[in-house]
Amino acid sequence: MLELTEDIVSKLKSEHGEVCAVNVAGQTLVFRKPTPPEYDRWFDGYSGSEKSKRSRELASSCIVWPSPQALSEALKARPGALTSVIDTEIIKLAGAGAEDVKSVKL
Repeated sequence: MLELTEDIVSKLKSEHGEVCAVNVAGQTLVFRKPTPPEYDRWFDGYSGSEKSKRSRELASSCIVWPSPQALSEALKARPGALTSVIDTEIIKLAGAGAEDVKSVKL
């Protein structure tokens, strides 16, 4: 199993901007912020019957370390992590719940 080092984190941040790490069954997975089209595909399918499929597509598109194969293996061990943790963290990177996104009553 690969170890996520400070050097790797720095490299990933310089290549992808904001990233987050999620630990699933002892495997650290790093994801980048989704692009607007990736977010739209996830959002448009999330309220229907394809929640799991859309979340898997989003995670597969956004994983930057160690690999899509590692994501697949982690989800075999803990399939519930996809919609309970992973997609939540990726959506936070997209701005959901961000401190700089606020509504102001006028």
